[in-house]
Amino acid sequence: MDALIESITDEEELEVMTQIKISVRELIEYVLRSGDINAVFLSSKRMQDGTKAHQRFQKAAGEDYLQEVSISYEVVYEDVHLLLSGRIDGLIKMEDSVTIDEIKSTARNLDDLEIGNRLHWAQVWMYAYMYAVQNDL
Repeated sequence: MDALIESITDEEELEVMTQIKISVRELIEYVLRSGDINAVFLSSKRMQDGTKAHQRFQKAAGEDYLQEVSISYEVVYEDVHLLLSGRIDGLIKMEDSVTIDEIKSTARNLDDLEIGNRLHWAQVWMYAYMYAVQNDL
């Protein structure tokens, strides 16, 4: 987990707090990690292909589709100040609903993919929670 951890001091109370800055993705990967020590390596070509697929999907989604929406959330509990941040891949606001997209691409045969990758779902659920809290939904 590559989160930035630092101590901050509130001068009035002279209380030291631990500040943790972490992305949604890092938090989800840390919390839901499993016993597999197999590190996944993505070549720069595969990452570029994924970025291009992302952009094609977002462009095709239309004018009302909000892309790469920055979002953050803060939690203070006892002496810990958690700053959580991320980017929603796509957001569609309708009169009575909101759709949040977490775009994933693959070069694999779709029949070979596991359905419901829990890391992907947890990431979009976290974005949905953060968005709902910020927008009183």
